[in-house]
Amino acid sequence: MASGKDAQAPSGGGGGGAAVASAVLAASDMDLTLVLTAVLGFCLVFYALVSHARSRRSSSSSGFGAGARRVLLVTAHPDDETMFFGPTVVGLRRQHEQMVQQQQQQQPEPEVMLLCLSAGDYGQQGRERKEELYRACEVLGIKEENITLLKYDFQDDTCFDIAKTTRLLSSRYTRLRDDPSVRWREELVSEVVLQAVVANSVDTVVTFDRGGVSGHKNHTSIHNALTLLCLEKK
Repeated sequence: MASGKDAQAPSGGGGGGAAVASAVLAASDMDLTLVLTAVLGFCLVFYALVSHARSRRSSSSSGFGAGARRVLLVTAHPDDETMFFGPTVVGLRRQHEQMVQQQQQQQPEPEVMLLCLSAGDYGQQGRERKEELYRACEVLGIKEENITLLKYDFQDDTCFDIAKTTRLLSSRYTRLRDDPSVRWREELVSEVVLQAVVANSVDTVVTFDRGGVSGHKNHTSIHNALTLLCLEKK
């Protein structure tokens, strides 16, 4: 009998070990399932967030082109329209083409107008820079009749639109000279811009950011002037 009990002991011990091993495997499978589920959930949430961000970026980028019909580009000197705003002008046209293709119907293309507040005479090259501006606008698709280029004559203290060679503004604006060290008075610039906005039924104005893109004081003065107009809700 003793030998029988001794023979049965190993059998009972082996069954317990198998049960423990099965429990461990089951627990491991459950942990792995939880981990995989958590990873899958994280991936789905991440994908949803990225898709949402892309859709918002797409809608915000299309909003400017979709709503702009009469656009006034305000610059300080000839060549600003190309160096800093060329991509914007081209982007407006491309966005219009995409909208026409998507909606399968013709829509009027945004009218882009340019108001350049000086002829770029700082280096006594105003005439050459004026000619360059007109050539650049032709490439960008800005019509000649939509270009207003201001030149300030300090000898007779008046301001002229040299695109149309007619007197445009009073002598108050003769202090807006091309000079990287000069800060233009915001109230004067804002009045010039407001006149152009009203006269041309402008719905969208594009100009420099707060830093003037390049830090030029004439550039930052335009930004400050338009900020003043916004604050005054004009």
